[in-house]
Amino acid sequence: MRSNCLQAPGVEDREMLDQARLMELLAAEQRVGGFTQGRLWMGLVGLGLCLAMSIGYSIAAWRVVLHLD
Repeated sequence: MRSNCLQAPGVEDREMLDQARLMELLAAEQRVGGFTQGRLWMGLVGLGLCLAMSIGYSIAAWRVVLHLD
């Protein structure tokens, strides 16, 4: 005779384990997704600042070249 602890889990047990796994995966995805989105926004803001500074320097340089000051 087999012990209860050696029997395969029943359907209800499997469903509960599947739900727990899905919740863990969702939580992990949200943590990773939040981190990635934050870094993406920081990168886009940094890129925007670099472009704005570059354009500003270019305009200033052309003003000097064209003697518009």
